[in-house]
Amino acid sequence: MLEIGAMDDLNFHVVAMLVMDQAAPESEFLWVGQQNREGANDFAQARSIVDGVRVREAGEGGVFPFYRLVRQGDAFIGFHSEDGAVWVPFVEFSRPDLPATVRVGVTQAMFSSTPGTATIDLFEISSQCLGDLADPKGVLDLADISVFVSGFLSADSVADLNSDGVFDLADITLFVDAFVAGCP
Repeated sequence: MLEIGAMDDLNFHVVAMLVMDQAAPESEFLWVGQQNREGANDFAQARSIVDGVRVREAGEGGVFPFYRLVRQGDAFIGFHSEDGAVWVPFVEFSRPDLPATVRVGVTQAMFSSTPGTATIDLFEISSQCLGDLADPKGVLDLADISVFVSGFLSADSVADLNSDGVFDLADITLFVDAFVAGCP
């Protein structure tokens, strides 16, 4: 998770979480974060770069201080939040070309001649497997299914896998996909 405390409101100023292929960090990467354009058209933005070429870009208007990037197999799902509690998915990239082990970090970029600064209040990396909900950790079994079903039926946050405050088909799909994919 990334929490942006402050960033200069300058044209084409970006603060984002970055995921890179360790073997080719300059040409194989993706990022999700905030882009400002001098107060007008500020938005959550995501880009996917393959072989040095931008292959997909997504954005959603607004200023969001919180970002999260979740990997499920080949899929990278970007979320934004206004409060760090309710998360809204806004982009999903399919990147089968990226290896299981990637570099993760934070980047700040200025796409103008004006220098800018940003304050990062929190940067957190977790390798939690969404399907591994019960002990023992690292083992996917009926206990994990039982914890998910029980949590889902009782509206327990353990089953709100996309953290949107709603218990729905999206959570079931995330759990089933994660369970079937297994955990590293």
